[in-house]
Amino acid sequence: MTYGCKDWECDQPVCVSTTRRNCNGDLADGCEVTLGTDQNCSECGHACPPGKFCAKSGSSYKCLCGDGETRCPDSSVDGPCRRLDDDPNNCGGCARQCPGRGRPNFEPTCSLGVCGGRCVAPYADCDRLDENGCEVNTLVDNRNCGACGNACAPNQVCSGGTCLVGPCEPGQPEAAK
Repeated sequence: MTYGCKDWECDQPVCVSTTRRNCNGDLADGCEVTLGTDQNCSECGHACPPGKFCAKSGSSYKCLCGDGETRCPDSSVDGPCRRLDDDPNNCGGCARQCPGRGRPNFEPTCSLGVCGGRCVAPYADCDRLDENGCEVNTLVDNRNCGACGNACAPNQVCSGGTCLVGPCEPGQPEAAK
């Protein structure tokens, strides 16, 4: 702490460091508070709300993490902001990964902090076995054409998710389709 000008008055005690403040007004302990912390972000006593963190933004400090985001600790000093309600890597809590990665044609999901999953189109999980994921391509599977359990007739083929009559055999009349 030194003496200088403060609030247009000279010979006032001022903190030399731009990141330190005399928050309690006691000259004996000088500039006892460091700004830029979650408890004293931009000024003395300005605490960041839960889930937000203080970081330098331009020439000042601000509480960061937008609405619906939470600060998740990691190896960085500040930690990233994450959406715990819809992020499958942080579903309902930081670093809480939804299961299902590695299952064929399956995508883990998170909705309102609860894990789930869905098949990547045009695949479907017709046998309900987790280990083989979404095993059926409903665009071309004759037993599950367009949807699980929708079987094509014996003389039909599944194409684009629709049961179609197959091509006529050579010599077969066109009307026999």
